[in-house]
Amino acid sequence: MLVYQDEAYKQKTRNEIAGAKAALQNLLDEWNSMEDLPKITNYRDLFKLIHVPQKFYSDQFQAEGKKPVQGSFALQPGVNLKFTTVPVPNSLYVKAREAKQQIMNGHLELWSIDENGKIVLDETAAQNLVNSMDVIAENIEQKKFIDAVISYKEAGNYLHDCLINGTTLGFSFSTPYEIIERHSGNILRVEIVPDALRSMVKEL
Repeated sequence: MLVYQDEAYKQKTRNEIAGAKAALQNLLDEWNSMEDLPKITNYRDLFKLIHVPQKFYSDQFQAEGKKPVQGSFALQPGVNLKFTTVPVPNSLYVKAREAKQQIMNGHLELWSIDENGKIVLDETAAQNLVNSMDVIAENIEQKKFIDAVISYKEAGNYLHDCLINGTTLGFSFSTPYEIIERHSGNILRVEIVPDALRSMVKEL
């Protein structure tokens, strides 16, 4: 049974995946619109373009034996292309940079490219990523333990906020408790001290 989930993390992850998909598609469309260059059909190639656009662009010219025709740059006759760095068209460079800013581009298991040049999201892998903060209990004892951990976190955060915002900032977390068991300096068990608790409550 699902006992713990982080909804804020889930929504953040969904947004990051959607942002990455849009940026990847923009970059892929930009590349595939360029003449005299092979289409990108494998996501690993697109990933290389994202992270090393200069090298990837130059390598494609070397492989194709083409000369750059965009902009004012042109190779002189007889220049060996293998020893030349070919400038990346600005629009391609900008879209590669935008895609690189999307953290989900590095999750290679999420992405593929279909025969129509569209970015395809692996929905199962995406859902696994969205649910990666979930905690599942397999029995009642596990659920009881997880519930206690959640309650401890929520209570601790609440007490911290009360102490910070209280009129008496000299409170200590141990004030309303009596320590009844320690081990190696760590507090293991406590009991409530009613008088101390009454005094603290009056200050809030």
